[in-house]
Amino acid sequence: MSIGIMDVTLVGARGLKNADFLGKIDPYVLIQYKNQERKSRTGQGSAPVWNEKFRFKVEFPNKGKIEQQKLVLKIMDRDTFTRDDFLGQTTIYLKELFETGMEEGKAELNTQKYRVVSANQTYHGEINVGVTFTAQGETNNEQDFGGWKESTFYISSKISCNISFLVIFQDTEMTTGIMEVTLVGARDLKNTDCFGKIDPYVLVQYKNQEQKSRTVRGHGSHPVLWNEKFRFKVEFPDKGNEQPKLVLKLMDRGIFFAPDGFLGRTTIYLKEMFEIGMEDGKAGINTQKYRVVSANRTYHGEIKVGITFTTKVNQFNPKPPLSNNLNYFNLFKFKHFLFMTMFFDLQEETAD
Repeated sequence: MSIGIMDVTLVGARGLKNADFLGKIDPYVLIQYKNQERKSRTGQGSAPVWNEKFRFKVEFPNKGKIEQQKLVLKIMDRDTFTRDDFLGQTTIYLKELFETGMEEGKAELNTQKYRVVSANQTYHGEINVGVTFTAQGETNNEQDFGGWKESTFYISSKISCNISFLVIFQDTEMTTGIMEVTLVGARDLKNTDCFGKIDPYVLVQYKNQEQKSRTVRGHGSHPVLWNEKFRFKVEFPDKGNEQPKLVLKLMDRGIFFAPDGFLGRTTIYLKEMFEIGMEDGKAGINTQKYRVVSANRTYHGEIKVGITFTTKVNQFNPKPPLSNNLNYFNLFKFKHFLFMTMFFDLQEETAD
């Protein structure tokens, strides 16, 4: 799990609905991310200016169900003697921003206008917001098994020592399954060809497995349709601590001897889907649009993908037998150390 900081820049709004029968509205914004909420100062009229920044702590991907990462901005009208009125809200989805930030260290949604949805589900006004996510690293969850680990043992009231020992047994549950990727299409891709149109194809990569879509010739940056499915073998959890992810590299097929050109990539993180699939037998990420990150780390176009994970077999790695020479050797060393420590401790007590 990665942690980071999300900075939200609230610039202003315009064209807000006037909910007051007398006078002007006094709008403020409740900015909500999961269980964190910030409140702006109160502005004036239907075109308030705030120019404020708010900071939120982010843990991504989140544990539990696959919920869409989103920032909700609720615009309220401050009233003196009655309850504050709801003017409308804007929702900004953050998943791709976080994924890019985790990979690149930082990602940004440039300040732009978002339409405000009023209580009757119609658009009324717009709000100007920018969002930046800066990754700060990985959370360290100490493992209680496997490898070497340092502990402190107190043998008696008179002696303490540090011991590094090898854990002899390790229980690991490994789930295998099939991940099916549905590649639907793309649009607004960057045209890297000086002459003519691009001929895009996609390299779909999961760990050391790679599959290639067909090449769509002559479509250029206009909507491209593949409608292809790809299957990958999955073993989860991974022996390492790497985040399982699906990488889609969009390429432009070169002509003659020219190398294929890189159009952009999209990264989809899979850990939460796998965890739910292990528990329920099946899990999926509905077909949706993901923004494409070009070589200069700007968004250019979007790709439409859906993913399904189906559990196949549960395998249990049995405990290694006691006849294992390495286990016997380490067990002997550990017992020998405890015996010698207790012997010297007894000698010390006798001397006293």
